[in-house]
Amino acid sequence: MSGRLQQIRDWIWHRSTPERFQFYLAAYLITNVVMFLVTESTGGVIDRFDRVRGRDFSTFYVTGEIVRDGEGDRLYDQEHFRVRQEELASITEKRPRNYSLYPPTVPILFSWLARFPYGQALLIWWSGLVVCFTLSAWCLVREIDPAPEWRVTTILAIVAFTPINYTFLNGQLSAILLLVFIAGLYLHRTNHRFTAGCILSLLALKPQFAVGPFLWMILRRDFRTLGGYCLGGLCQAGWSAWTLGSTVIFDYLQNMWTMPHILRSTHPTPDHGHSLGEVLTIVLGNDYVNFANQVHLIAVAVGAFWFFRVLHPKGRPLTWHVEEAEYQRNWRIEQSALVLFTLLLSPHLLTYDVSMLLIPIAFLWSGKMNIEEERERWLGSVLYLSAMITFIYYLVGFSLVPAAMLWTLFQMSRFAKQTANPAQPKQEFALQSI
Repeated sequence: MSGRLQQIRDWIWHRSTPERFQFYLAAYLITNVVMFLVTESTGGVIDRFDRVRGRDFSTFYVTGEIVRDGEGDRLYDQEHFRVRQEELASITEKRPRNYSLYPPTVPILFSWLARFPYGQALLIWWSGLVVCFTLSAWCLVREIDPAPEWRVTTILAIVAFTPINYTFLNGQLSAILLLVFIAGLYLHRTNHRFTAGCILSLLALKPQFAVGPFLWMILRRDFRTLGGYCLGGLCQAGWSAWTLGSTVIFDYLQNMWTMPHILRSTHPTPDHGHSLGEVLTIVLGNDYVNFANQVHLIAVAVGAFWFFRVLHPKGRPLTWHVEEAEYQRNWRIEQSALVLFTLLLSPHLLTYDVSMLLIPIAFLWSGKMNIEEERERWLGSVLYLSAMITFIYYLVGFSLVPAAMLWTLFQMSRFAKQTANPAQPKQEFALQSI
């Protein structure tokens, strides 16, 4: 089996020319852009397929309207939210009921856009997504630093990335979260740790993505970054309380108890749900949701162990100390593992959220992890492909993204061990173990 996989890999590499990739990526990008324009190029609220334009953006817009109208005390009243949603567009099979689930900072931010008619607000939001993704792509291309003949191909690979298309279709926050992650990690490795923590605290716009960085700071005893992280979180909470009243934080925390019930009753399609718990629930059915969640937690525990081995490759659990020189040598490995671990933790991981995989993909494609470049770039390509072929998952019935993330995180733990022990002979890249 290993020989067969080696033959497949060699065949792919021999046919991997920039011109071929440019053709396929350009065709894929143009197809997605045309489909997006056909779907969304209508006036008002409803698109050509009788769905709400921007889909999830309507949730942000409705919560923004509630804040705009001075009804902050009813922000997490789900029945009131349903009434306001139906004022925007009636609830049908193609336009399902939404819920007010985001922390109060998100409705406050969108209360400014809610001053515009829905169509104009959506165009402004899409323009903001373009700016965020453009800045992120510029940073990622600089990190990859491709050879001149591969530069256009690399840019196309990032622009055509399937989760980016889903972000625009769903009007989601992923472009902001990706830019926040990139900026925070850059500030951290340039030793602006406190500022990095403040920036990374903005991941709390989607709280499930704030847990991974918090655990990372604890595990590496990085109290300077943790201080900025906590201060940023407190500032967000204080701003929310000052704007909407002191009870809004308690309303939000109480509302969080309804989230598991909502997630149990609504599950994404196979091409859209990428957490291990969601994948198993899609495959096995809602009757096995508890079992699926238990398996998800086991996978998270395994991922946490591998993540710990990335931070402490020499196995020093009693000291819990990360040497600065070791971090500077391994920061690409550590930060890649952080992003993967953060995504693995989330019990609700949709396609647009997977756009954050561009960070470890860029580090792997850069070939600068002190491992053989072919190994890194091959692993980055596997991770990239897993997030690109979501349309195939609709036919297959389940997503391979969680498996690809777990496998890559495992390889990161091996990479960290090898760079920590450079005199040790490098092991063969265990592609045959897939």
